[in-house]
Amino acid sequence: MLAGLSLWALITTRDETAVVGMAAFEAFVQRVVRPLVLALIATFILGVMPGLGYLFRDVVDPPRPQVLTPLPSGVPDPMPERPEFRMPDLPGAPGQ
Repeated sequence: MLAGLSLWALITTRDETAVVGMAAFEAFVQRVVRPLVLALIATFILGVMPGLGYLFRDVVDPPRPQVLTPLPSGVPDPMPERPEFRMPDLPGAPGQ
């Protein structure tokens, strides 16, 4: 809905150069009303966000006391030795 309103506010499809008389006044009113409507919508949306936060303020659980477990103490066991890498013995080509 907001994207549609933004497009409505930013895109004009009417050529106003040939407009005279009452049609010119109508075009002027439309140009004036459009920003007012968008400002009212933005004010409403910005008012709804804190209002919802106030309404649901008790739904969020308060922080509980944190229980910390101590880290293990002492020196870890040594790592086993890494095996030595040897190239595998590949069979020779047939006929050799």
